[in-house]
Amino acid sequence: TPSSLGWPIPATEHLKHYNFKVPKGKQPYLELAQSWEASPEMPLKVYLDSSSDSKRGTCPCKFPNGCCMSFKRPADLDRHYMNVHASDDQKLRLNCDYSECPRSSDPFNRKDHYRDHLKDYHKEDIGTAKQAKGMSEKEWKKAQKRWIEERQITVQWWRCAKCLVRVKDSWDCYQCKQTCETERIKIRQ
Repeated sequence: TPSSLGWPIPATEHLKHYNFKVPKGKQPYLELAQSWEASPEMPLKVYLDSSSDSKRGTCPCKFPNGCCMSFKRPADLDRHYMNVHASDDQKLRLNCDYSECPRSSDPFNRKDHYRDHLKDYHKEDIGTAKQAKGMSEKEWKKAQKRWIEERQITVQWWRCAKCLVRVKDSWDCYQCKQTCETERIKIRQ
């Protein structure tokens, strides 16, 4: 870890020799660039210091550049590592696949924001209408019916709600293997 190696914070000089890797579901680490030779002071991999010493319910960023961000959930910290500290080739970039849309050249870096864009801006039938607190079942069904009527639905394809790819000629997503929801299939038949 940076602290066990005695790196100062911020470790600006050390970071110049490393690429930050954020493997999905695993601990992020710094990997020594191929142009440098490993040594005891500059090992091939340097895992980040643990945030287990932090207060319960807070997940501080441990990237050794002096970042002082803190998050309530580990998933939010992982997203921060990926979107702020990871190299550009690792960052999530989701361009809208509607060619005339301004966001087709201005990518989203969060899948939930891209999903909301498809649902709200392009009126796709991903998910359901938003349910207000205290709404009765009858009111909810009416709201859902109105929401479906507003959607721009095409019979040529459907969009996977999980991975957000367009799927043609099948009710199973070729990328994540998720099956299209029954209600969405009925609308398209």
